Amino acid sequence: MAGTPKRSTAEPEHAPAPAGAAVYERADWLNSIPPGLDWLDPLRGRHLAAAHGFADAVQRLADVRAERHDLERHYREQVRDALAASETAPERPAELDPARRDALVSLAAEDVATARETLSGIVVEVLAALRGNRLDLDFATLSPALVGALTVGGANQAQALLAQATARMGDISNGIAVIQEVAA
Repeated sequence: MAGTPKRSTAEPEHAPAPAGAAVYERADWLNSIPPGLDWLDPLRGRHLAAAHGFADAVQRLADVRAERHDLERHYREQVRDALAASETAPERPAELDPARRDALVSLAAEDVATARETLSGIVVEVLAALRGNRLDLDFATLSPALVGALTVGGANQAQALLAQATARMGDISNGIAVIQEVAA
């Protein structure tokens, strides 16, 4: 049909991570872990969607507040201009009803809280999965924030690295034993 806009198959635009967002609230939090881990990829997708949802909710709240400010400023300019021209000030528009504007801000803030709560729940699931499968991870390639979240302190980090090294040494020992058997 002529005049009907074509739907884009491209990824939708999302708001950038909010200023001051925690590292795990950012869409790129898990980027230091290469894709292809069957146990992580579904959680990665959920985290990405939730991080985008959170960023979008924060942006909507900022937009609602900015619109409120712009409408108020525009109305003040109209009143100022009318008074300067010795005319009657215009009536306050319905969009500037304080109860309505406060409700819009409150609803947007509630959306932010809900999005953050959803994101936090997924972060907990991701961390549990990462800790449960840490031998599949190469800690040397992980972001410092992710290593810190997984190890929660230096002693735990050393313990995690030792467990990873011990597992790799076991793999090497098993490989040497197989080679020795074949060679014998």
